[in-house]
Amino acid sequence: MTIHAPRMHQLGMVSFDGRELYIGSERIATFDHAVADAFENRSLIIVLLDPNANLKVPFPNLLAVDEAGRQVWVAKLPTYKKADVYYKIASRDPLVAYSFSCYDCKIDPLTGK
Repeated sequence: MTIHAPRMHQLGMVSFDGRELYIGSERIATFDHAVADAFENRSLIIVLLDPNANLKVPFPNLLAVDEAGRQVWVAKLPTYKKADVYYKIASRDPLVAYSFSCYDCKIDPLTGK
């Protein structure tokens, strides 16, 4: 089990361990797949799920949750190609994610669009 270094933000320390997301010591969400990255952006927590978790279909793996762990949005992928996925957060502010299909996607952190 690997606990990733907590990041201090307005909501508290955002951290993750496997499929679980925490603020401080409180688990706020458990996902179907492991968390690859998580951080606060404009009072939401942006979550990138493991890009290798589902390579058989397009896998919309970038999402936002609120401080209670409720899903606010899921970012659409730039294509519907098999195995398209966001594989890296290139920038947190502005929010930019790289997709496997070679797109650099600027995403509104409030809406996911």
